[in-house]
Amino acid sequence: MMTAFLTITSLPVRTSSPQASSLSRRTTPYASASVSRRSFGALLGSAALTTLLPLPALADKTMQSQRRAFERYYPRILAGGVTLREIGQSLEKGDIAEVNAAVNSKEFDVRFRRALSIYATSFSDSVLNQQSQDLLYVTNRLFQELESLKDASAVTDDVMEHYKVSTEAYLKYNKIARLPKEMVAGL
Repeated sequence: MMTAFLTITSLPVRTSSPQASSLSRRTTPYASASVSRRSFGALLGSAALTTLLPLPALADKTMQSQRRAFERYYPRILAGGVTLREIGQSLEKGDIAEVNAAVNSKEFDVRFRRALSIYATSFSDSVLNQQSQDLLYVTNRLFQELESLKDASAVTDDVMEHYKVSTEAYLKYNKIARLPKEMVAGL
């Protein structure tokens, strides 16, 4: 207790010994572990830098979380596949208005796109692995092709080609994600 008091109040004092005619400081046992201002500044700078670095995500990739993602997003992905199949049937009939209605549907766009994207990331831990990156690429490719169907005014070879590429992207997603084969029947 006395040492702490001396450390806090260690002020310069005049000594009466003939060897020390100038001011000196009282020393405590802890005085030998002193740190210079420059070292202390570097220490604070490195501490601040480490707190600014991003921390890895603590994702739980377990069988239970994978099953939960499948149970949550598979019905939405399946419904998107059914809508994609209906778009193909409408194109075969030549009904471009029905195609535009299905493609421009906000529910189709948002629910299907999010389900594909979120399910794709469920295969990764804290950093996207190659499988998740491939699934996200295929998802973006699918919706780029469907985006070109939004402005179609008639069923042409170009429209059919965009539909074909979008279904190929959907089939590739199914293959990479190893989803059940019932999704792809009729595409």
